[in-house]
Amino acid sequence: CEDSKGSSGHMCAPVHECFMALLNEWTHFGNVVLPRDTMLSLAEEAAKAAEKSSGGIPSFAMSWKYGASGFAAVKEQYEKMLSIVPEPHLSQWKEKMGIDDASLSKLSSPGDKEKDEITTVAESKDQANEEMNDASNDEKKEASKGVEPMDIDKTDK
Repeated sequence: CEDSKGSSGHMCAPVHECFMALLNEWTHFGNVVLPRDTMLSLAEEAAKAAEKSSGGIPSFAMSWKYGASGFAAVKEQYEKMLSIVPEPHLSQWKEKMGIDDASLSKLSSPGDKEKDEITTVAESKDQANEEMNDASNDEKKEASKGVEPMDIDKTDK
């Protein structure tokens, strides 16, 4: 995703989603490959890095509660990760990240600036996806045409 300033690395960035998916895959190998505490600290660092790169707007908690369409896939990866975390650790991590029930209930509705930012991020992602699809379709059309014979001008000069 890109914001209006052209910077990347927001909460809904594909790299954020892929990193979280990778953490989830590593957890399938057991606690030896990726201990739970390491997984939670890496997830925390990923969320903080994404939040910092977007200038803190929207925050991780704001994205969690009101998330733009682009954040849904990232949130799904966090939820998958959290589904295997036992309750005492789950509550602590959620509280640290500001996504526990108490913190979310205190979180006010996004202001106009935050709503604009969330909308801009979602629209940028949608536009980028459309442009990639258009380019891909154009390439497929060109490839399907094959080589066309040259028209030879048979008029005498």
